[in-house]
Amino acid sequence: MPARIAQTVAVPAALALLLPTAASAQLVNPAPGQNPMYATAIPEGRTANQFDSLTLNGVLRTRFDAIDGQYRNSRPVSDSMFTSRAQIFGQWDTGPVRLGFELMDARAYPRQPNSTVDTGAINAMEMVQLQATVELGGMLGAGTSSELTIGRMSMDVGSRRLLGRPQFRNTANGITGVRLDRRDAAGNQLLMLWSMPQIRLPREPARVRDNAVVWDRETTDQQIMLASYSWALPNNGVVQLYAFGFLERDAPGFASTDRRLFTPGIRWFQPPRPGAFDHDIEAVAQMGTVSTSNAATARRVDQRGWFIHATAGYTIPGDVNLRLAAVIDAASGDRFNAAGTDTGTTVTRFDTLIGARRWEWGPSSLYGPLNRANIISPSLRLEANTGPWFDMFLAWRSLHLESARDQFAVTGLRAPTGTLGRYAGNQFEMRVRYWPIKGRVRFDAGAVLLDKGRFLRDAPGVRSRADTHYGYFDTSIFF
Repeated sequence: MPARIAQTVAVPAALALLLPTAASAQLVNPAPGQNPMYATAIPEGRTANQFDSLTLNGVLRTRFDAIDGQYRNSRPVSDSMFTSRAQIFGQWDTGPVRLGFELMDARAYPRQPNSTVDTGAINAMEMVQLQATVELGGMLGAGTSSELTIGRMSMDVGSRRLLGRPQFRNTANGITGVRLDRRDAAGNQLLMLWSMPQIRLPREPARVRDNAVVWDRETTDQQIMLASYSWALPNNGVVQLYAFGFLERDAPGFASTDRRLFTPGIRWFQPPRPGAFDHDIEAVAQMGTVSTSNAATARRVDQRGWFIHATAGYTIPGDVNLRLAAVIDAASGDRFNAAGTDTGTTVTRFDTLIGARRWEWGPSSLYGPLNRANIISPSLRLEANTGPWFDMFLAWRSLHLESARDQFAVTGLRAPTGTLGRYAGNQFEMRVRYWPIKGRVRFDAGAVLLDKGRFLRDAPGVRSRADTHYGYFDTSIFF
């Protein structure tokens, strides 16, 4: 059987879950401090459940989280929620062809009737992945190994900032399409993708809160395309050059802003390792057209946005592998005139497509004010990792608007005249993970303090001027 691809841009979960241990050890983490995708169902150091050519693994996660001092302008000031998520991963390996699936049941039970709960927390009984992977061997060149995957999949690409599978959020980002991976003898990798993002259903808030079972759908009215090439560097480093295309149009029951976006980027990444400096530098441009609202008669205007990220870190060798890192993120916001109205020519707010965010911006679920849109945010991080039993981090972020008149990140808050300035506050975060039973049971606890600055306290429509507090506790059982 041809050697399977060990890659920086992660393969779909049902494929990556089942790679042999030797190949898994060569995978480069998609972002600093993040586990490869297969760790969702197969913890590090634990092999897959193999039954001849069939492999089955699963995970059950429960969470309780709570928030007070709400930053949003239309939700309860305090709320709490219990969520559960069950996943079953399976693969049948016939040799040159592998058939894989992932069945997910994600449910939520909020305390407040007007809770923020939505399809980010609920997707009851969904076949997130259902795919066939064909090994092409050296068909695309001597010394290469290639694979073609067709069907439903969920995947990480590069840093996960534009296309990624959330690990903290209760539901997945699924896509349906065709993916080609090619890896040469030097470790350089080519990825080509055409897909349709899965639209999580139902969409009616009452049915979502009832945990109604409705099969998600995909449609050519929304498409995402990707071409990516990664050059392998020593010590698992990588330089990645990529370009995304995103096409969208209205369809019955699906109103959109008709995005037609071209998003090229470049990334230079050196993963953390004891006794060495690491870095992650990424720059992204965005251009295209977009409608000013999801109304059928909305005007179409040009879209021009940008995003940059830079991390520099150092890991002190020792029993706890202490890592210190300095981070800066910046993403463009939209421009408005002095009266706070749209200039009518160009939208300059960056669109992060279907990227993941928890590991950089804090928990989502009932929290989640931050993302890669209209923000400038320096950060400091302190991480500790004792191996397979325990890891933790502490993080501080300073929060500023890139455009004083645009909505800040994904808070829903905007000061149209810009008189509140650009300072939004500080975010302090901590997380601790512990394995009481190695490879079988994991506890995950975290807390966030959103120290509100002038903008978050005084923006029009703010429900609470008090600081926001959020906490959660997870239990994951792997089988």
